[in-house]
Amino acid sequence: MTVWAALASPRYLISPWPWRSYAYLLTSVPMGAVSIVVLVGLAALSALLSPILIGILMLTAFPLIGAAIGWVERRRAGMMLVDGIKSPHAKLPAGLTRRAKLTFRRREQASMRALGYGFVLGVFVWPLSALFAGLSVTILLTTLASPVIADGDQMGMGPWTMDTAGEGLLFLVLFGPPYYVISSYLLGVIAGAEASLARAMLGPRQEELQRNLAELRRSRLDLVDAFETERVRIERHLHDGVQQRLVGLTMTLGLAELDLPEGEGSAVGGEGARRGGGRAGGSAGRRTGHSSARAGGSRTGGSCPRSGGPDAAAGDHGTVGPDPAARADRGSGVLRRQ
Repeated sequence: MTVWAALASPRYLISPWPWRSYAYLLTSVPMGAVSIVVLVGLAALSALLSPILIGILMLTAFPLIGAAIGWVERRRAGMMLVDGIKSPHAKLPAGLTRRAKLTFRRREQASMRALGYGFVLGVFVWPLSALFAGLSVTILLTTLASPVIADGDQMGMGPWTMDTAGEGLLFLVLFGPPYYVISSYLLGVIAGAEASLARAMLGPRQEELQRNLAELRRSRLDLVDAFETERVRIERHLHDGVQQRLVGLTMTLGLAELDLPEGEGSAVGGEGARRGGGRAGGSAGRRTGHSSARAGGSRTGGSCPRSGGPDAAAGDHGTVGPDPAARADRGSGVLRRQ
């Protein structure tokens, strides 16, 4: 809801809007006084120092002062404008130095408009605010205190003169409510007009809104691209890095099993297959068993065929016979028969 919609509402007098109007107008007084003092003081100092060129350089600081005034006024206007005033300034490019940032802000049209608003605030706005708001607050507080003031001394309010607390209370009841109604609506209109002036001079233009919208879209696209790049990096890391490590560990374990003494590799492989119940453990045990059988056959002086009897079947399944000497004799007999 804006102040204009609040003024049209029948609940305006019991809403916070009258008090917000008072606060906005009263804070305009110190803000306008400070603005005009700073601007006039800087202009006078620049004129005094202009013969040595320092004063001319100080003139370049005026747009920056205007940008500072605009920053404060946009936030103060939030008392009367619910949605506030959006910043008309462009987003600073990344990587700029402090001097480059100040130069960027100094060259913007929004800074010059804010400087003009500071001048208007310091010359016209704050005297009107002080006149209407200050006078209204003074009369309202005096009316509220009229019973106490009239009880101790004679009190005059325009054509009325009060000598007792009863007369002061009667004046408060008869004059206070009508005055509050009239002053609240009057100050609401004045505060709304000042807030509208601030929005017109400090708010963004159409081209500035389009520029800000384009920057917002660009930042969103950059954010989406960053997310996609990070997702691809994580996916590549999980697919390549972890998988390669698992394959390397599997090969290292296989080589370690082959380096074990005879019989121990097959026992380790069979035990791993029984515990894991997976194909990887079973296949590792079978490979180890085959390697152990081939190694045993080569140490006995010959090769043991896979279909050469129970001993060969035991070698295929990765088990070791109970009597190595008897197995060697049987292997020699088979070789002699062949």
